[in-house]
Amino acid sequence: NLESGNDDRALKLCVCNPMTGEVTVLPPLGGKEITSPFACAILTDDDVDDERHLSDPPSSPSSYRLLLVYRRRGFTACRTYASDGGRWGPQAKAIGTVRLGKKTMASMTGTGGVVVGNEAYWHAKGIVLGVRLDTLRAEHMDMPSTGHHPAGNTLLGVSPDGRLRVVQVVAQEGKESVAIGVATRSAAGDKWDPLEVIGVVGRLLPAETTRMKLRWMCEKSGVVFLTAGFADGQTNEV
Repeated sequence: NLESGNDDRALKLCVCNPMTGEVTVLPPLGGKEITSPFACAILTDDDVDDERHLSDPPSSPSSYRLLLVYRRRGFTACRTYASDGGRWGPQAKAIGTVRLGKKTMASMTGTGGVVVGNEAYWHAKGIVLGVRLDTLRAEHMDMPSTGHHPAGNTLLGVSPDGRLRVVQVVAQEGKESVAIGVATRSAAGDKWDPLEVIGVVGRLLPAETTRMKLRWMCEKSGVVFLTAGFADGQTNEV
């Protein structure tokens, strides 16, 4: 849950664990430090593969770190929050990336981050942005070419073997052949594997469907949830 105060322009974040019901209100970031739009991702200990020293105290099973990415004058900035310490780290400059435009950052804000190893990824218009938690080194990747005409619906996910993947709605010829396509990052991490069509959903949708949107992807099962809307405003989940 994100909330920006009107009085002191403080950014206030609340992290909720839906499995335990635990809710944590993070220390606010006030003043002019953080400006909207911004993007964030939560990394648990299972996501982070950095080395720990024997003298480091063991972390709790619910430990996490939050990575916040936002715009500053002339560069892209990052900050991290550690649940074990209960505090924000200092602002740092994301290495190896240009300053993101406001529209690009705004499109990242609404997509949510996906974590692969200790790197968080967001998709924006035509690109995928990745930021490593340990080095704050960023990388840009072009979105995979589907070979069709993307309908604009895109999700990021993780393959069962731990690779980044892009899930898209691809429209071929007519609504009956609207399909879900998946492109997975190669094992070497330097390109996208060819598009794989995992299901034709157009024939499953009611005839009066006028729009559809991808919502969630379950990483372990690979199940994709989407909603279909009608002209009268009704929405069904598929």
